[in-house]
Amino acid sequence: MKPDRRPQKTPPREQKTAKPATPKKVRPQVALAPGNYILMAVALLTIAVGFIILARGSITAAPILLVLGYCVLVPLSLMLTFRRPPARPAAGPTDGVATAAAPARPGAEAGEK
Repeated sequence: MKPDRRPQKTPPREQKTAKPATPKKVRPQVALAPGNYILMAVALLTIAVGFIILARGSITAAPILLVLGYCVLVPLSLMLTFRRPPARPAAGPTDGVATAAAPARPGAEAGEK
């Protein structure tokens, strides 16, 4: 090496940061209540009856049942949201025990008129 030339300093390397954890791909789930399944069963029954009547030669009732099943009942069974009844709280230690009644009006205490 020549004395007038200094070795070049390499720039400091950037520290590699850990890649953020990629979230797992979650499939969207359809939350269907029992009422949705019942309505879907009614839709499938209506469609089946429509096809049976169509096979027997009806040109009036069969199309009506098929349109009702496919265009009304199946979409309704997927779109409607049936509310589930609220869950009852678990039995606690205070169940069945009488509690002290609150005063009838604010400031009304025993002995006060």
